[in-house]
Amino acid sequence: TRAARLSCSASYTEAQLDGWLGHRTPEGYHDGIGSGEMYVYEIEDQVVGFGHAVPGEIVAIFVDPDYQGQGIGRQLLDHGCRVAGIDGAIIRLEATPNAEAFYAHAGFRKVDEHLLKRGEVLLKVIGMERPAAT
Repeated sequence: TRAARLSCSASYTEAQLDGWLGHRTPEGYHDGIGSGEMYVYEIEDQVVGFGHAVPGEIVAIFVDPDYQGQGIGRQLLDHGCRVAGIDGAIIRLEATPNAEAFYAHAGFRKVDEHLLKRGEVLLKVIGMERPAAT
């Protein structure tokens, strides 16, 4: 939640961030972890980033703000693309506005903008996609 709050603060209001992230708990991630859809990046046994991917979709990539700009997000994205592109199809994601350039740099292209309900609020997101093999 710290990564989302700090990284997305220019894109969303505090009320939007509270509505999106306010009810998150570690238990909410257990299903994704148990199914192998979620993965982490560790430095010295400390989780500094995580990703969530399923066939056809990157669900999430977040890096602790203290570790951003070090290539961790790109490594998490590359792993997620291997998972999401397993069937060789198009990989889709919904980017927060602040992350659009990050994904564009990795070959994703904007296909739309829409509102997405997250928790208790609507957030503007950027729909993006790219072929699995790039």
